[in-house]
Amino acid sequence: MRRVTVITADVIGSRNLTGQMDTWKRKVSGMRSSSLLTPFELSRGDEIQAVTEGWLQNPGLVRRLRYVLRPAKIRVGLGIGLLDDVPSASSPWDLSGPPFILAREALETCLNSRGSGTAVKSGNETFDLIASAMWSLVDAIQGRWTDGQWEAVQAYDTEGTYKKAAELLGVGLTSIAKRCRAARWETIKQAEVALRALGEQLACVCPPMGENDHFALWRVKCEVPK
Repeated sequence: MRRVTVITADVIGSRNLTGQMDTWKRKVSGMRSSSLLTPFELSRGDEIQAVTEGWLQNPGLVRRLRYVLRPAKIRVGLGIGLLDDVPSASSPWDLSGPPFILAREALETCLNSRGSGTAVKSGNETFDLIASAMWSLVDAIQGRWTDGQWEAVQAYDTEGTYKKAAELLGVGLTSIAKRCRAARWETIKQAEVALRALGEQLACVCPPMGENDHFALWRVKCEVPK
């Protein structure tokens, strides 16, 4: 059994964003990460999905997804669980299992809140409450980012230094630093590190169970250490 995180998102108000389908497909399919077990794919009109390795081992993918789809806004549901396997070059829409059900439940939580937020479902209520609350704070900060701040944060995150980020964007080093500080990038980065650590904690107390184990039993027995 393999630990995975399923990312399912939908574009808010997609009916009013006519002519964007091809652009969205190109942008999401171009996302690359060593943690991706499937590519990001857009289907069902306005929904995007991908499967990643581990439990919340790359929270930054949610940020990157929001970045590439700007100015469109998205809701994101993350489902954490176990899969038998993920065949290479498979489409996330061709797969199924508990993590996909949980991702859908998480997305429904966002739909009910009528916001462009992020929710997490693992079957463990304590874990889900903590992870979703942390992401709500991240979303609140990112929701105020200007285009310049988004560009600066992503360039700095990719390049690793203000100097290289400035060269990439063709702006001054001071400008990059100011934009990242205004975006509270260090706070966001710390939150992403904490979310990854939270996923590792859940993995430590929830060893993979066999194919015949009932998923509901895993939900009951998994508890985040106090």
